[in-house]
Amino acid sequence: MERSLVFLGLVLIIGIPILTITLGEVSECLSQRGNPLGKFFQDARTYLLPPLAILLATRMISRFLAVGYADISIAIAETVFWLAFIYVIVLRKFVLRVHVPTLLFQVTRILAFLVIGGYVFINIWGVDLLELATFLGIASIVTALALQNTISSLVSGFLLILERPLRKGDWIRVGDIEGEIIEINWRAVRLRSGGSVVIVPNVGLFEDTIQNYTLSHQLYADSLSVSFSYEDPPNRVRQALKSAALTIEGIVTDPPPDVITKSYDESVISYELTFYVKDFKQKSKIYSDLMTRIYYVAKRHKLKIQGKDYEQDIAQSDIIDFLRSLPYFVGIDREAIARLTQKVAVEYYGIGEQVLQIGTPNQGFYFILEGHLQLSVMDSHHHQREVAKLVRGDFFGEMALLPREPSSVSARVIEDIKVIVIDYVSMYRFLEESPQFALEINQFINKRKKTADMAKLGV
Repeated sequence: MERSLVFLGLVLIIGIPILTITLGEVSECLSQRGNPLGKFFQDARTYLLPPLAILLATRMISRFLAVGYADISIAIAETVFWLAFIYVIVLRKFVLRVHVPTLLFQVTRILAFLVIGGYVFINIWGVDLLELATFLGIASIVTALALQNTISSLVSGFLLILERPLRKGDWIRVGDIEGEIIEINWRAVRLRSGGSVVIVPNVGLFEDTIQNYTLSHQLYADSLSVSFSYEDPPNRVRQALKSAALTIEGIVTDPPPDVITKSYDESVISYELTFYVKDFKQKSKIYSDLMTRIYYVAKRHKLKIQGKDYEQDIAQSDIIDFLRSLPYFVGIDREAIARLTQKVAVEYYGIGEQVLQIGTPNQGFYFILEGHLQLSVMDSHHHQREVAKLVRGDFFGEMALLPREPSSVSARVIEDIKVIVIDYVSMYRFLEESPQFALEINQFINKRKKTADMAKLGV
């Protein structure tokens, strides 16, 4: 007995601390290398060593004191150790570098659970499993009849937790219900759907098909269908739809949006636009933004959605009257302005659209007919700095007069705008014919450039 006590004492006093340090070092080393076994050794150190130390201490005390309740204490300590062993070895799920079929893995875990459980019942507590099975068989029939639905949900919940096909934060669809998982318990899964919380019983999840949008951490593909008139060439329509999708925040550029000509219907041609998003939570907003953006893009490209005509552009005479009302054109005769506006275009932009981008050439000289626009620059810290807010009568896109020079500012719509766009050739000729106008515009451009430079410096 003295030798066994000395041996147990050495293991408890020296062996357990050494094993604790060793497992900690091994876990740290493997974790730094990205090896999944690092987590396994960390769990073994955290959950197995304390029960093992308690079991050894209990055995030492029982042998040293030889008290009557020692066997029960040892049984409890040994049971706790094996429960910890089941948790670490059987229930915890580790990522292995070697592919193991899921079914084989689950069967192995269940067999290990049954073997260890049987050992605890038979060798530690001395339970006759045959008598226990007979009793449980009779009791389970009565219980199953009374708690059939509850037991089904509990079993389903256990399988959900064991297999982990769903996680908190996942976006799923079950039947007609779609939402974000906010809680998984033994009885049900709670989803946040719209402005409400939907409780789906676990048994219902196993009886229906579950579509998990975020489990694979891949891109989510969505699509929308829209029809245009036969008068609109398909290639123009497809390009316009692609450009609309690429301007929406949240739609990725790799892979890029794709448009197919879907069908030739009775009065329209139908197209399908496919796009990809990373954040599934923003899917509805992205879809709405894209639908809205298509309206403005179609108007700018003179495309007819569903074959319907948009409102007619304003007459040239109205454009001439508008320009003559601006202070820049005071003293300019009507004929000169008429020549300037021979190739004028009227374009529409929606809230959030970028009319100009820093570093890209200006496509024309813009005068605002309606709405508000913000000019901004990028400072040295890569933050957007406002240069000016433009309203009706203001102009922008002055870098169009220098075709080789990229834009030094961005122009973002903050309220739907309607603009008159004059091509740089017509504007350049007009400046040559009107020196006074050219002087005033040049002064204003220098003033705006100075303001933009100060904004870049954060002043």
